Amino acid sequence: MAVRRESIVFEVTDGLSPALIRQAAAAKMLDKALDGMNGRSVQSSRASTVLATDVDRVTRSSDQGAKSIDKLSGRLAIWAQVGAAIGPGLIPIGAVAVPALTGLATAATAGAVAGGSLIVAMQGVGDAVKAANEQAINPSAENLEKLREAMS
Repeated sequence: MAVRRESIVFEVTDGLSPALIRQAAAAKMLDKALDGMNGRSVQSSRASTVLATDVDRVTRSSDQGAKSIDKLSGRLAIWAQVGAAIGPGLIPIGAVAVPALTGLATAATAGAVAGGSLIVAMQGVGDAVKAANEQAINPSAENLEKLREAMS
């Protein structure tokens, strides 16, 4: 009896490229890494993104503010130069303006005091006028007494 030996070779073709196999392995490693993360790490990642956006906005806003401050500084420098050029002429004007403003303030104060005195003096005048009209329309001893009372 003769012994026969045979061998079977299985050859399998999967059709996957080496690049696709590497990407699948990377995806599997990412999946394992994400399994260890909880919701807080995802929230903190989102909060970091929001914070970065807000910082960018503040940076833009402060840059715009700096530009307007620079403009204002330039304008103030121009006014300072103008003041230095005409300064000697402004001294006599200031010497006359200070007493004039002081006198104006004094007159305004006196006017306010006079207005207050007028208001106090006019208290009760309306009642006296009504009593005088009533006496003129209907002369009687009772209306005369009301008039005297209102006038005192």
